Amino acid sequence: MKVDEGLLRSAISRAYYAVFTMMRHALGPQYEDLNYLRQLSELRKCGVHELIINILKESGHTDLADKLFHLRKKRVVVDYDVYAKISHKDLVWTVTVVREVLSEVCKRFRVTDNS
Repeated sequence: MKVDEGLLRSAISRAYYAVFTMMRHALGPQYEDLNYLRQLSELRKCGVHELIINILKESGHTDLADKLFHLRKKRVVVDYDVYAKISHKDLVWTVTVVREVLSEVCKRFRVTDNS
């Protein structure tokens, strides 16, 4: 059975945003406030996604920052590069990394996994 490429792209994108949102929650309530995030990202002259990655690095969570960085790169490709070929393998990689990150975030930040 051939999976529609649009479904793969959407699943990869949503998986990234699940991690990104949980990471913001784990870092603290101020990072869930979009106005605060926009002001801080303006001050630091970077985008909100890059800001969260940088904060993770600064907090000593470089492994999580690196994984979020790579997930974000994949998300940008699936969302904006219409010529990129996206396969089931890309989705499997994404889900694997997302599970690792979510598990680690729950441990380190004492975030409850509601799944």
